[in-house]
Amino acid sequence: MLTKPDFAKRFYLSTDASSYCFCAVLEQESSEGMLKTLAYFSKKLKDAETRYSAYEREDLAVTTVL
Repeated sequence: MLTKPDFAKRFYLSTDASSYCFCAVLEQESSEGMLKTLAYFSKKLKDAETRYSAYEREDLAVTTVL
């Protein structure tokens, strides 16, 4: 279940890229100290993007979701 954001608290962004897609999860720490999910994101890479290096695909994931 997704949680509403609390803009007074820190956000945590996790990304992961493979050879054909990337995904991201935005989370925030709850009052109980657990990370709660705020949003999910995924995108299939374009043909040219599949030829990027692993570093370039990871960078693409971060810059896309920010």
